[in-house]
Amino acid sequence: MRNTSIAVEADLASRIAIRYACQLGRSLEMNIGTIHALEPGEEGRSIATGWVRQTWENAVVQEKIEQVTQMVKSEQAGCRRLENPIFLPPGRHRDDRIAEHLRSNQSDLLVEGMLHRFEPDQFMQKVGSRLYRELPCPILLAKNVPPLSKGVLWVSEGKVPQPMAKAFWGLLPLPSIELQFLVCRFGRPPSEAAREIAPTSGIEDAVSLINSEGGSIKRISTVDGSPSSMAAMVRDHFLVVSSVPRANSPMAKLLSKSPCSLLFLS
Repeated sequence: MRNTSIAVEADLASRIAIRYACQLGRSLEMNIGTIHALEPGEEGRSIATGWVRQTWENAVVQEKIEQVTQMVKSEQAGCRRLENPIFLPPGRHRDDRIAEHLRSNQSDLLVEGMLHRFEPDQFMQKVGSRLYRELPCPILLAKNVPPLSKGVLWVSEGKVPQPMAKAFWGLLPLPSIELQFLVCRFGRPPSEAAREIAPTSGIEDAVSLINSEGGSIKRISTVDGSPSSMAAMVRDHFLVVSSVPRANSPMAKLLSKSPCSLLFLS
């Protein structure tokens, strides 16, 4: 049984994350918990000191608890496995508190929601954060909820280690989903079209492992181009898989252009 935690706010992105996790839960055995890292008050705002400020902060926290609880309850009607939210008390940085919860809860997967935007700033901030750099467990960044039939695309700049492929298949053993591998070579200017080159190398062990586990690999290709010229290749999939790229790297720029949900593995 996989332990899945969803980091939620009272917003649309969190609803997408919940529905994505619940869709996986209909095909896989998993517990689906929700967590919210509380903050003491609105950032950068100070209205008083002493008990007046404490009273105000308590009211802010209570309001957030009620909003998040109501949002989760409204989604439980369509997902019986969805558990009531756990609230992480204010204190250290949000990333540290979430990472500690994931480790203590032995979570196999963290799901977060993020609405797709054409400006990459929010995405770059995510992949550059401590939570994503340290990756206490695989993180799935849910942007939409397409059908499973749209398949999975694994994107890399080079070698895909066999342990990473094993971790992926252990987490999402879905033989009915077609898997594609795309190896990216960022060697062409944005003004030129991307082109497929041969041969593809560095992923043989990963492919062999997934084949041995009964996976269905539809296509393997190596493409030379720029992030903008490859953007169409990372669209229209149920899931795009990658290691966590460096913020503002060519791979990060490519993934920021994808409207698909993203699974990050270490």
